[in-house]
Amino acid sequence: MRAFASRGIVAVVLSALTVVGISTAASGTPRSVNFCGFPSDLKFADIAPAGESAGDMRILKYTLTDKSGKKIGTATQLSTLVSTQPIQDAVARVAFRLPKGTLIVDAAPSFISGFLSPSAVPVSTKEYGVVLGGSGAYKGAHGSMSLKIVDPSKLLACWTADLA
Repeated sequence: MRAFASRGIVAVVLSALTVVGISTAASGTPRSVNFCGFPSDLKFADIAPAGESAGDMRILKYTLTDKSGKKIGTATQLSTLVSTQPIQDAVARVAFRLPKGTLIVDAAPSFISGFLSPSAVPVSTKEYGVVLGGSGAYKGAHGSMSLKIVDPSKLLACWTADLA
């Protein structure tokens, strides 16, 4: 009787997991999201001491487009400088507002210099971030995001989010 009860419990748990898996897969959360963007506004907060130092912030707003160049959303990135030597390391949180919802991503860009300059670009033209979640179709999303700077002179970038 005990073996039968154990098998019954396992069957119920497996059935529940299957239903959860199906509903998650059927929820419409995209597995991969691709878009591009360019800065539309940039502001700085030079926290004491004057000049580039830990705690300084960049607030960057983007206009997001699809591959054809049609506007599909906006993004706001808040980067905080955490070290200045030998390169400038920052931590960043980005909220991507897209037609199906919002994605929240954390990243750690590094700059050679000029964190408080409008022309500052990350050291690498390829950066990575972690998808923390979101809303709408991205509620509960997690995974990774890559950023490729396509045109450093215009800060034109393209993002790919691979969601689990």
